[in-house]
Order: sequence, then structure tokens, then C-alpha cells
Amino acid sequence: MRDDFRRLFRGANDIIVVYSHGGQIGYALDIAESIQESGNLLVVDEVCLSACANWLFIAASQKIVAAGGLVGWHGGPPDPNQPNLGGNSNGEPWNGDARFFSRSQAVLERAGVNPGLIYGLNAVGQGGVELHYRVPDAETLRQAYQVSGILFYDKSTVTEAWGAPRGNSHRDSP
Repeated sequence: MRDDFRRLFRGANDIIVVYSHGGQIGYALDIAESIQESGNLLVVDEVCLSACANWLFIAASQKIVAAGGLVGWHGGPPDPNQPNLGGNSNGEPWNGDARFFSRSQAVLERAGVNPGLIYGLNAVGQGGVELHYRVPDAETLRQAYQVSGILFYDKSTVTEAWGAPRGNSHRDSP
């Protein structure tokens, strides 16, 4: 699959436009690794959540979030050396491929991004699946998490497009 993406993303002149609520970790990592190799510009059209934010947004050398766009993180694959991390709403351990964790770490490291952006967030709420997204503004992404290449991200337009955050559904602090 990764070779297919490499053929698609041939060079830094390519622009990738995403509208994604997330997806499968393995595919997202394949795409992210290809984006990192090619140096593509990524444009977020309305939404880039979960796997899209964790890896595609991070991997792009340059990023634009269209007015009203939303980029949100809620965690990544757990460290296989920390068996008490991760799991489902029943408290059962996460059964994923441990390679996802190391590939995720490699994407973050190549981008120079602080792993705290996607790790240390609990995506499973008490009593069931309840996702909490971290939605930092551009300055927080740059300063607290060392995310580079953000050309445009005006989070003030997010409230107009998505409405005011309800309860703990959006967290702005690192």
C-alpha cells in the first residue's frame, strides 16, 4: 500500500487536500510516511481528526487549515511496553500491532513533534467510548508541541463553523 502512495505523492509540488474523521492506523501511517518523503503541502478542508491529525497533518512539511477547519487529536497506539495503557471500554488491553507504536514514534520524531500531542490523552471515557479531542490553536501547536510548517490556521473561525465546544468535547490546553 505504501508504494501506491509513494507513486501518488511524487514531489513537493503536490497538494494534498484532506477531509477526514480518521481511519485505520496502518493506512494512515503509510500515507504519512509517503508525505514525509515527498514534502507535500497538506490542506485541511473542514476536518482532520484522529489518524488524519496524528500522522497526515504532522507529516506534511507545510500545512494550511481552511477557514472553519478543525484539526483534533485524541491519542495514538499505546506503547506495547506499557500494558496498562490503552484498552477498550471494558478495560481489556489493546490488541493492535506493536509496530504501529514504533512507526508512529518515527513519524513524530522525523517531524520534530513533541509526542505529548497525541500521547497522554485518554480516548476512552468512563463507562463507554467517549472521545475527547485536543484542538490546540496554531501558536500552541508551534510552541508546546513543536509542530512546524503551519502556514494558516485561524482557530477563531472554528467556533463559527462548528459551534461552541460542549463540555469536554474539545480541549485546548497542552
